[in-house]
Amino acid sequence: MTSQTTFGVNRNIIWSTGLVFVSSFAFTLGYDMGWRERGSHDSQSPTAEQNSTIVAPLGLGEHTPELPPQQLPVPQVDRHGHPSFDCTRVIKSVPHVEGDQAISHLTQQRKELNGQSIKTSAVVVGVYPNIMGTNWYHLCDEPNGDVLVVSANFIAQPGEIVHVKGELKLDHEVGGVYRFPLFIGDAQLSGENVQPAKPQRPQGVVEL
Repeated sequence: MTSQTTFGVNRNIIWSTGLVFVSSFAFTLGYDMGWRERGSHDSQSPTAEQNSTIVAPLGLGEHTPELPPQQLPVPQVDRHGHPSFDCTRVIKSVPHVEGDQAISHLTQQRKELNGQSIKTSAVVVGVYPNIMGTNWYHLCDEPNGDVLVVSANFIAQPGEIVHVKGELKLDHEVGGVYRFPLFIGDAQLSGENVQPAKPQRPQGVVEL
């Protein structure tokens, strides 16, 4: 039996060439389908940041660059090191006690509640101690919810649930750097591990 075709070409060469062609075509087709599917999932799955309310340094908005992981829990800063705040890391809602108003309610009724004494419960997402003679807290009460910033002469740790009481202020500007949509100054904090803070000399910005 001859290994030559009627055209004088070796049959083994024909089989080898055909096998390489079929394998290349199958790989290309599979890769292309996987790429399209992955791209489709990416375009249909918005990130947590896209769904959240972000409080960033004035003039930066959602374009604030991310910090490297070792510098968490401050997720984002501007070129001067000023952090921005959001609720993307909150994984479950905080239970409220009698008399509380949810942070989303503060946003919805902001005009009516401006200057009023309010109560709420929230989880401490970020702590910024001893800045301008007081401690600053970044609070959230639900995943991807609105941010409440408070200053208080109390000590609380990230991850703790705190009960907050104080006068609500809207669009409160601090030092020409921040404008907090929801802010309570000199807030009263309580909780299982919350303690009054001892008077300290201001040290400037501290990143945790």
